[in-house]
Amino acid sequence: MEYYLVKWKGWPDSTNTWEPLQNLKCPLLLQQFSNDKHNYLSQVKKGKAISLKDNNKALKRAIAGYMVKKAKQRTALQRWQDELNRRKNHKGMIFVKNTVDLEGPPSDFYYINEYKPAPGISLLDKAIFGCSGTDYFFEKCCPAEAGVLLAYNKNQQIKIPPGTPIYECNSRCQCGPDCPNRIVQKRHPVIRSEEAERREQLYDNKGITYLFDLDYESDEFTRDAVFNVFTDNLDTHLPQIALFSTRTINAGEETVCKCGAVTCRGYLN
Repeated sequence: MEYYLVKWKGWPDSTNTWEPLQNLKCPLLLQQFSNDKHNYLSQVKKGKAISLKDNNKALKRAIAGYMVKKAKQRTALQRWQDELNRRKNHKGMIFVKNTVDLEGPPSDFYYINEYKPAPGISLLDKAIFGCSGTDYFFEKCCPAEAGVLLAYNKNQQIKIPPGTPIYECNSRCQCGPDCPNRIVQKRHPVIRSEEAERREQLYDNKGITYLFDLDYESDEFTRDAVFNVFTDNLDTHLPQIALFSTRTINAGEETVCKCGAVTCRGYLN
């Protein structure tokens, strides 16, 4: 008869019990258990996990240890996913997955919906003018007021060449959040170049560097996050930076970088 070590929800590990399969009425958890076991054994065969040949008991202990850690990781990632979705201010759903290792949520990651300027940086939070158009493909809109073309087509895809600034509708415009000229409006931290250098060393040590210079007019500021985008803040030294893909990115797909830089890792975190 098969027995499973059961962790009871809301109770400490000291209350775990061994239960026969017939007592378990949780098909989804049993399927997850089977998947985790299969994944670990696949790693053993590929040499990515410790191989314990000719020691069945030790192998069983290794599998059990892996599956307990995986279950705890899954719980931690689910809690973090729930927290991120409580903080967001958009309709989209944020999903958190880790199918690579047993690492849990980062301890120093903060999800934000608005600009977070560092000390010494002043951002305008209101534009000085806005448009009153309703048909943005034919009427005069914010891009036209700025002397540039509307950046997006009717499928909300970028249609202007790199190096061209994007002027999106702002808080003074009469349009709503569904306006076809409000595509990028997601916020990220803005820091000075001195702080960027400090963070770059820290991020490099962790292997997670993702700083971009705001070089539309100078390199005085750097963005944590390529097109320059302006909404409420029209200071040309402090644009938003937007990354656009050339095709649909599937869920779970790793984003590949082809910038050609010598130090490029070939992918984005």
